[in-house]
Amino acid sequence: MRSTRAPFRQAGPPVDGDNLDALDVSGAGQAWLTAVRNNLPRGGSLSAGAWERRHRAILVLLWLHVPALAAFGLIRGFALLHVAGEVAVVAVATFVAGSALLSPTVRMAAASFGLASASAILVHFSGGYIEMHFHFFVVVVVVSLYQHWLPFLGTIAYVAVHHGVLGALDPTSVFNHPDAIAHPWKWAGIHAGFILAESAAAVYAWRHSESAQLEAKSVTRNLIAERAQLEERTAALVLLKGVASAANEASELHEAIAGTLRAVCSYTGWVAGHAYLVDDPSGELIDTGIWHREASEQMDAFQRATEEASLVSGLDVGGRVLRRRHSVSIADLATDASFNRKGPAADAALVSSFGLPILAGAEVAGVLEFFADGPDTVDDDLKGLMDQVGTQLGRVVERRRATESVAGAVQALELRNREVTLLSEMGELLQSCEAIDESYGIVTRFAERLFPFDSGAMYLLSASRNVVEAVAAWGEALADEEPVFAPSACWGLRRGRPYETNAASGLACPHVTTGAAHDTICIPMVAQSEAIGILHVRRARGDTSVGTGDARRQLALTVAEHLALAMANYRLRASLRAQSIRDPLTGLYNRRYLEESLDREVRRATRSSKPLSVVSIDIDHFKVFNDTFGHSAGDAVLSAVGRLLLESFRGEDIACRMGGEELVVILPDTSCDAAMQRAEQLRNLVRDLAVDFKGQALGRITISLGISSLPDHARSAEELMLLADAALYQAKAAGRDRTLLHADGPPATP
Repeated sequence: MRSTRAPFRQAGPPVDGDNLDALDVSGAGQAWLTAVRNNLPRGGSLSAGAWERRHRAILVLLWLHVPALAAFGLIRGFALLHVAGEVAVVAVATFVAGSALLSPTVRMAAASFGLASASAILVHFSGGYIEMHFHFFVVVVVVSLYQHWLPFLGTIAYVAVHHGVLGALDPTSVFNHPDAIAHPWKWAGIHAGFILAESAAAVYAWRHSESAQLEAKSVTRNLIAERAQLEERTAALVLLKGVASAANEASELHEAIAGTLRAVCSYTGWVAGHAYLVDDPSGELIDTGIWHREASEQMDAFQRATEEASLVSGLDVGGRVLRRRHSVSIADLATDASFNRKGPAADAALVSSFGLPILAGAEVAGVLEFFADGPDTVDDDLKGLMDQVGTQLGRVVERRRATESVAGAVQALELRNREVTLLSEMGELLQSCEAIDESYGIVTRFAERLFPFDSGAMYLLSASRNVVEAVAAWGEALADEEPVFAPSACWGLRRGRPYETNAASGLACPHVTTGAAHDTICIPMVAQSEAIGILHVRRARGDTSVGTGDARRQLALTVAEHLALAMANYRLRASLRAQSIRDPLTGLYNRRYLEESLDREVRRATRSSKPLSVVSIDIDHFKVFNDTFGHSAGDAVLSAVGRLLLESFRGEDIACRMGGEELVVILPDTSCDAAMQRAEQLRNLVRDLAVDFKGQALGRITISLGISSLPDHARSAEELMLLADAALYQAKAAGRDRTLLHADGPPATP
């Protein structure tokens, strides 16, 4: 099942099978030829890279001959067409030698033919000068660089034909010496001697180069084999080290198992690994859900089949390992009688399997099973290595059991410290909130962290105390519960103390739906002996995390206490704030708030270059109401006009009572024309206002209004108020019940 490395193979030369090894000799001369062949180079020993480098250099040499020969021929006085025809032979041979589409053998043959032809043309253009024949000697040496018999013997044959045949047929084209012309075979023999001597030297050097290359290849193969063995041993050590590191560094057994599965599959090439743990009470194998596998639909299906499979001792991979207490191999999953996942395994192309026990001392604490997509090739070395892996994991189990109780206590203590820190942070943030609405998001955020496995909500009683409404929630609490309900729908509120329910207790609060009525607690939030809401917490199904039971209940009680105090403080602060800025009779803002707001709005309008208008209002003949009907009637008039102002203006407008019957409205982003129009609308509404006091109609009510605007009339808050008052005085002087816009010029004296 282990992945095997491919045997080392040195890249060979680009040849076509025409080396000496291809010769087949027989007969009486076989022994002699064998001896000769053993002492000659085999040929084709160059690697592909070395051959390419040498061939490129020879091509460059060939291309240099083309212009050089052409120039030499023209200098020697040959006709242009004659020169072109001669040089074309070398050019064509060079082009063929440089074509990557042809085989290396053809390219070598073309290159050697081109070089030999260049030598012949050089001798021809020189008129047969003996000195030019040395070019042949150089060419033979250059061609021997290929270390291949075909171009080497072909070049020698070319020289023999050129000097022997052509020298005999046309001596003057080959030689210019009188004796050579008279005796061409004699001089051909002399040159042949030189060529043979040079060839012998080249072959000797070639043979030693080839021997050195073969020896280097042999040494390289041995080194690679030794390296492969060393890598195999190193990989085994790395595997054991990785398993040991995963076992020692992992904070949980599951992490150590996952790291081990990953390391083993990486080492062996197995495509899937899976782990079981033994359940302490029952001794049965429990699927951990820990896998290391390839991602595919077929493997997904195999994993599902594994999770659904019934694990019986003695059957399948895990059951056999559990019963035998040692590793087990299944060579062919398709034919194994006890393997009950054949279909999904075949779909996932799984062929064989190997299982090993996790041994904690003499006890099997779990089983690791692995699957391969090839036949079973587990040898004794691999089996021994896997046994060490199982032992390493077993030690993790032993350490976990030894430290489990301590770790649990430490975890519980850390949880308590974390809860205290979160409660402190929540308290600080709640104290920093300016409005109660800001606190709802803080409650949700910290409740999610304090009760990460639970759902819940904070409910507050309305001011009328007849409705309980959810203002903050986390988890899935409101998905199963009523967000608004009557106080009587909560047993905690009705009884005035925490009310818990679980699957065994039966009776749940009416505001909790039947499906959610399990492990819930409703805690009344009480401040200064007055219930202001409830904290409802619902535990997740099957939650066995640290902090369940009494510890979780105590945490909920502490949180409810903190929230009750915070919500009561918000309500008290809101009440005090309203009393400090609101006029209790009219519900309008008071003079203090007017002065703060007007300064702020003037600065804002100046920065944004937007208009700002102020409407100064006075109830006409207000003293008559007081004198005729009493001060209580006057208060009724003020209250009715105040309500009308709140209803008539926008939310961003600021309606205030300056004192007595004088009212002021600040209109942000409102020009003087728009302010005039809205003031007139208000004046008409007041004229239609009917106020009854103790069953008696108080008569028609009218108001006078004065308007000033920024930047049309004023540049500061003080000027705005002064000019609005001046316009108001002008309106009253003009007969009351009217609206006047401040005219440019000094303010009128009241």
